[in-house]
Amino acid sequence: MTPSTHLTQHLAKCIDTSFQSYPGCKLFHRFVLPNCAAIPALMHGLLALSARQLQHLQPSCRLHERAYLFHTQVATRLLNQELTQATIAVKNLDFIFATCLLINMISFATDETIPSNSWLFMSDSTSIDNALNWFMVQQGMGYLSKILNRNPNGSVWNTELDADTSCNPHFVIKDDLPSYSDLELIPQTLAEICCITTDSTPDNNSYYTPLVLLSRAFRIKSLGFGNLNSYLSFGPHVPQSYRLLLRQKDERALLLFMLWLMLFEEETCWWIGARTRNEYAAVLWLLSRSEDHRIREVARDPTVFIRLNASV
Repeated sequence: MTPSTHLTQHLAKCIDTSFQSYPGCKLFHRFVLPNCAAIPALMHGLLALSARQLQHLQPSCRLHERAYLFHTQVATRLLNQELTQATIAVKNLDFIFATCLLINMISFATDETIPSNSWLFMSDSTSIDNALNWFMVQQGMGYLSKILNRNPNGSVWNTELDADTSCNPHFVIKDDLPSYSDLELIPQTLAEICCITTDSTPDNNSYYTPLVLLSRAFRIKSLGFGNLNSYLSFGPHVPQSYRLLLRQKDERALLLFMLWLMLFEEETCWWIGARTRNEYAAVLWLLSRSEDHRIREVARDPTVFIRLNASV
């Protein structure tokens, strides 16, 4: 497999081309890289990302593939050991979060270009779980985000991201989500399809929180404030009940999934673009054949919700 020395030499360029915001690059260059040698899980996570990008750039090189698979396995095992500790040391939280982020990025990356190979068209349970892992694994980011937010000593992630003007404040995830103003943002068509009423809450309707997150995203995208950090916040913060519905290929869950993928339509980042385009094409094809005429109508023109927000 590709030597670690070669992967290390590629790290700086890998970070510069993998993070779309200046604070993200700065955090990794000034905080993560200088400390990674003391944190084995983080070191293997960085080497895995470096190898994965090299494999993306040189798909015929099996050495890069073996390297990214090896380092990802080791990083994941070490991260799981940290997360299963009775108590997580506060001083390690930022590094654990960085490792989790790297594993999420690697899982998100794909070189698949054929929509019919999506998990949506698989019937074997194990195959579906493996193919959908890139989305399911994002739950760990949401869990760690809550821990970081409760850390009385503060987190380098929160400090830097709070200071980033590209991280739009209208998309900040709060524990009191959703609010009445969020309910007003939900498009009526989607509210009807997902059975959202004034009595709906995150506890009694699995579509509520995902729909609120999407409605916020539609709004900020229509205003020209949208950014990658905002859209990627969806995966970590949807509830487990929604993930299970998505895994079951529930049409309403798939509809919200499709609308989320639509937000990345113009994304060119190497570890995001191929995944979102391919999955979007697959779910769009599937929902355009739904027996529910309302879902077919949305699939016919999903961007209508962004245009509607622009006119408000």
